[in-house]
Amino acid sequence: MKKIGKRILALGVALGVICGISSVAFAASSLTVTINGSKATCNSTINKDEARAYTNYNGSGAVSVKSTAVSVYIPTGTIHKITRTKGNYGTASVTITKPSGDLNKRVTSNHSVSVSNQTWKGTTENKYWQG
Repeated sequence: MKKIGKRILALGVALGVICGISSVAFAASSLTVTINGSKATCNSTINKDEARAYTNYNGSGAVSVKSTAVSVYIPTGTIHKITRTKGNYGTASVTITKPSGDLNKRVTSNHSVSVSNQTWKGTTENKYWQG
């Protein structure tokens, strides 16, 4: 009977890990929300040369974006992670150029909009190479 309980527990833990990974894997590449009646737009894009991300808010408030691009140098398998952060009022954007000889893999960005006493946070992600 104890073996069945341990198997059920192991299955539950494995399912929890799979669900946690899935929620990250399917992050949207863009988000649009309304905060205090004004529109906030967030986006992450990536191509063979660079990754870009921005947070834009049409109202009066502080915005920020923290973006991490991941690339890989294929001959050695070396993974590079580069992070850029920008804060501003209205619009904040960053551009990350990949290291020479690397292949871009993905970009993940954390966005925030602060208005009065509230802060909204969201995450966008985009993939270029599926290796």
